[in-house]
Amino acid sequence: MDAIIYSIIFIIFFGLTFYSLRASRLEEAFKKGRVFEIRLAYFLISILVGFAASELLYRLYSLTSASL
Repeated sequence: MDAIIYSIIFIIFFGLTFYSLRASRLEEAFKKGRVFEIRLAYFLISILVGFAASELLYRLYSLTSASL
């Protein structure tokens, strides 16, 4: 059950991060024509932020459910 909750939280934060990165102007940091590198940067940053945010939220959930 905990793995399902963690996976759902990760997918939500991954999607939110990916969506918010698209609104940023990250592609200006790259040279023109580097589409693969830009997409890879979006993907990797989304994974990192999604993992960190989901880990934090899951640990808070675990602490609160353990104390009840």
